[in-house]
Amino acid sequence: MPRLRWLERCSAKGRRFGNAVIFEFRLDQLVFELGLVLLILLGWQFLAAEFGGGLVMIVILAVIFDSPCGAASSSKRASKTVRACS
Repeated sequence: MPRLRWLERCSAKGRRFGNAVIFEFRLDQLVFELGLVLLILLGWQFLAAEFGGGLVMIVILAVIFDSPCGAASSSKRASKTVRACS
């Protein structure tokens, strides 16, 4: 029942699922609006470069951190290293 206790604590603090969904929707809408402003003010080439640069940054970070779950994979690697050394 630890999950239930966590949910009760969040509800007691005023955190609601609906508020989180509204927040996520607003952030997505903001990203779209900023892209539209970039398109209008700077042109499609700059907008394409921004999106391309974002994709390149995601790939570079994925390679650097080896996976989205960097901490979990690094702890697995550390435990394999300890086993290999002992």
